[in-house]
Amino acid sequence: MKTNEFFNQDSNSSQDNQNFVSTNSFDMNEMLHESKQRTIIPVASNNSVMNEEMGKPVVKETHSIETHEKHNEEIDQFYQDNINKQWSLPEKVMNRSMYKQVLAVKQNLFKESAEYRLKFYKTMLDTRLEYLNEHCNAMLKMIKGHYRLQVSNFLMAKMEELSFNVRDRQFAFLNMMKSKYAFSESLTSYPSMQQHYLESIYREESNYLQFLDGLLDKFQNIVNEELKKYS
Repeated sequence: MKTNEFFNQDSNSSQDNQNFVSTNSFDMNEMLHESKQRTIIPVASNNSVMNEEMGKPVVKETHSIETHEKHNEEIDQFYQDNINKQWSLPEKVMNRSMYKQVLAVKQNLFKESAEYRLKFYKTMLDTRLEYLNEHCNAMLKMIKGHYRLQVSNFLMAKMEELSFNVRDRQFAFLNMMKSKYAFSESLTSYPSMQQHYLESIYREESNYLQFLDGLLDKFQNIVNEELKKYS
C-alpha cells in the first residue's frame, strides 16, 4: 500500500515538473515567437556583461596591489617609529633584541650615508678639478697661440728687414766693385800688378758676399731653433 502511494506521489511530482504538452496543442507559430523572444539579447547588454567579466581579474589584481601597498606602508611606518623612537631604559632592558636591531640598522644607515657622502664629495671634487684642468689648458693654449703669433710676426718682420738690408748691402758692394774692376783696366800695362789686384778683388768679392749670405743663414737657424720649442 505504501509502495503504491510512493509511486503515485512520484508520478504526480514528475508530471508537475515536466509539464508535457499534448500533440494536439502543438503550435509552430507560437514556438517560433517564443524562441525569438528568448534568443534575442541586446548587443550593448552583451558587451557590458563581457566587459564586466573581463574587468573582474583587473579589479582583483588592483585590489591585491592596494592591499600589498597598504601592508608595506604599515611595515614602513613600524620601521620609522622604531628608528625614531626615544628608547627609555626599561624598554632597552625589556625589549633588548629589538633595541639591538635598531642600533644595528642605525649603524648601517650611518655607514651607508657616510660612504655616499664620501663618493658624492669625491665626484664633486673630481668634477671641479677636471673643470679647472680644462679651463687652465684652454687658457694656456690661447696664451701660447697669442704670443707665438706675435713671435712669428716679429721674426718674419725681422727676416724681411734683414733681407732688404742684405740686398742693399750687396748692391752697394757690387757698385763699389765695379769701380775697382774699372780701375783694374788701367793696369793693363802692368800685368803683374793687375793680376795681384784682380786676385785681391776676387777674394774680397767672394768673402763679403758669403758673409752676407751667412747672416741670412744664421738668422734663419735662430728662428728654426725657436720654432722647435713650440713642438
